[in-house]
Amino acid sequence: MNKPVFFIFNNKNSFDDFGIKMIDDITIPNPQPKSETISIPGGEDLVIKDGGYSDITIPVPIDILNKEIIKRKYRDIKNWLSDIKDNKLIFSNDSEVFYRVKQINLDSFKTEFIEMGSATINFICSPYTYYLDGILEIPLVPILFNDYGKEAKPIFHIKAEGLVTLTINNSSVELNVGQEITVDVERELIYKEGVINNSIKKGSWDSLVLKQGKNELSYSCDGTFNSITIIPNWRCL
Repeated sequence: MNKPVFFIFNNKNSFDDFGIKMIDDITIPNPQPKSETISIPGGEDLVIKDGGYSDITIPVPIDILNKEIIKRKYRDIKNWLSDIKDNKLIFSNDSEVFYRVKQINLDSFKTEFIEMGSATINFICSPYTYYLDGILEIPLVPILFNDYGKEAKPIFHIKAEGLVTLTINNSSVELNVGQEITVDVERELIYKEGVINNSIKKGSWDSLVLKQGKNELSYSCDGTFNSITIIPNWRCL
């Protein structure tokens, strides 16, 4: 017997850990561009797009094979879905990619699940589809190719003492590093010893984006340099 289609979320496998299977194919909504409508007296309304995309909601219909599990593990299942510690959502029938979960709508989950053993979990996610091979941490290399369909916003880990200049495609950012920092381009945050400290950066966040195609990367340091790594965060729509 073939294993049912399942999903992985919050470091747990829906089928192996809870006997939960997916009962229908998943339809991933098309991300919609963010826009703002401005009313113009006496004329047509003007729609302005800001270049970003709205979050998507992925409905996941589920069923549980053993109804006794509902009685024994309902609280465990609800806690698993409620407390997001690892936000990657992976489907077994498309296991090379994942979705970043921001929130889960469980409004009708309890009633449906306890009464019928089936329900729909609504995962509210970032509009992008991320590739699992894009979250591997690698040493910074002179050339990176982005063949994944959309510009990427990476994470850098830098260990040094002094001013580090990070250059991508001839655009530079200066970082006043002391010991170790993490630069999260997607969230536009810099962490040092677990504390946010964006003041150590001079330059635009856009300078740290990996464009589609070939990217040239380099760095320099005016003090003691240890290492620099990158997590590319390859993605597409």
